[in-house]
Amino acid sequence: MLRKLLSVALTLTLVFMLAAPSAVALNTDIGSEIEIVGYNSSRLYTERTASWYLCIAAEPGKPIDVALSYANRPDYVYETKIDFSSITAGFASNAFWWETKDQFFSEVQSLNSFRVSDRITTSKTYALRNTVTSTLLSKLNSYYGTPYSNKTIDSPPSYAPYSVKVTESLEFDAYLVSTLTWSTAMSIASFVVGCGLKGHCAELIADVLDVSSVSITIAAGTSVDSYRAIALFIRRGLVNNTPVVSATKTDIYYAFEQGAEISMSSYSDRDIIYAPHEYDYNTTELAQSAYETYLAIYG
Repeated sequence: MLRKLLSVALTLTLVFMLAAPSAVALNTDIGSEIEIVGYNSSRLYTERTASWYLCIAAEPGKPIDVALSYANRPDYVYETKIDFSSITAGFASNAFWWETKDQFFSEVQSLNSFRVSDRITTSKTYALRNTVTSTLLSKLNSYYGTPYSNKTIDSPPSYAPYSVKVTESLEFDAYLVSTLTWSTAMSIASFVVGCGLKGHCAELIADVLDVSSVSITIAAGTSVDSYRAIALFIRRGLVNNTPVVSATKTDIYYAFEQGAEISMSSYSDRDIIYAPHEYDYNTTELAQSAYETYLAIYG
């Protein structure tokens, strides 16, 4: 049987807020403060306006990390990656930063390609398996080397420490149980046996179940129980004061033979972005909210 009926994940995303006396101040736009800090071959670009705070971490040949925090709701951060090769301007030039910003903000406007990082899965008691401190140090080390300290990042003794803003999003995963008819179970088993578990078998069964992909190991005559995942809800934050949440729907099937679980699963995923009411961090209320929202969307 499917033992895990409920799991909750906390996602930590980071944005770096810094002030460095040795930074290169551009200030080419009225009302914005721009700083660029270099460490080895990498560059950290930060720009602050009255409305938002932007941070770009770039290194030649590697994906460019971009994070954005809005002033009216700084407790949520948008983070994504931009392909380094998609930027035509020379690395670390003014044009390089402007082109990166243009590409990022075009994604923000269409609400596409947002990414969260440093995911920490929780146990059923919701206790973090990793501490916030270790996560922060890991992220900093990935940018500036190990061990992280202000002294190893920049030699001037007057260098100001980094201030790290930690935000979190919620993921919610819940499952409902449904039942496959015996004829459907036999049909699936017949397909598997008939195909001899060939490479194309999964594609055929995926067509039968009307799902995008499937991976099955099952014998003829096996009874099948079906578990349907409601949705995976990810809180993304606010854009123009509008709550933004993405949800991924997944159908999962499990097969059993003589009481023993056999590996059989199928997935049908789709992402949507919508604006439900504010979620509560209380897990009971969150579960009810997620379920009601799922019913409203998927019926």
